[in-house]
Amino acid sequence: MAETRQDMQDIRAALTAVREDYWRGLEQNEAAESQARHEVLVVRLGPDWFGLPCGGVREVLRVPPLVRVPGAAVHIAGIISVRGEILPVTDLRPVFKLAAAAPARSARLVVMAAGDLKSALLVDEVRELRAVEEAAIEAPGEAEGLRSPLVSGRVDCAEGLLTLLDTAQVLALAEQSGQEG
Repeated sequence: MAETRQDMQDIRAALTAVREDYWRGLEQNEAAESQARHEVLVVRLGPDWFGLPCGGVREVLRVPPLVRVPGAAVHIAGIISVRGEILPVTDLRPVFKLAAAAPARSARLVVMAAGDLKSALLVDEVRELRAVEEAAIEAPGEAEGLRSPLVSGRVDCAEGLLTLLDTAQVLALAEQSGQEG
C-alpha cells in the first residue's frame, strides 16, 4: 500500500512538472510572437495604403466640418475640437505628392498621440487592425520617392504595398504648421 501511495505521488509530481513546462512554453511563445509582430491600423490615402502603429492611435472619428487656419502649412487641413481639446488636422496628401481631394463619406480622422504631441490624421478610409511580422518589414528606400522621416518601413500585403508610418514624425509634422510642407 505504501508503494502505491508513493507511485501516486510520483505521478502527481510528474503531471505537475509537465503542466508547468506546458504553461511556461506557452508564455515564451506568446512573448516571442508579440516581439516579432507590430499591430498597425491600415488606412488608405488616395490610391496608397498606410500602416499606423496602434500604440499611437487614440480613436477614429467621422470627419466633422474643419475650421481652416489662415497661413497654416499646406498639410494642415484645419483644426477640430474633440471633447474641448483643439487638434490640428494633418493631411498627408501634399507631403506624399498626392492629388488634393475633398473628403468622401468613407473619410475618417485618426486621432494620434505620442508624448505631448497630438493630432488628427485625415485619411480616405480605415480598413482594419493588422499584425505585421517584423521580418516582413522592408526598410524605406529613397527610390520610391517617399519622405523617409515619416516612413518607418514597407510591407507587401493583399492591398499591394503597405507603407508604415512613424507616429512621432507624423505628429511632429503637424507641429510645423507655420512652414510650407
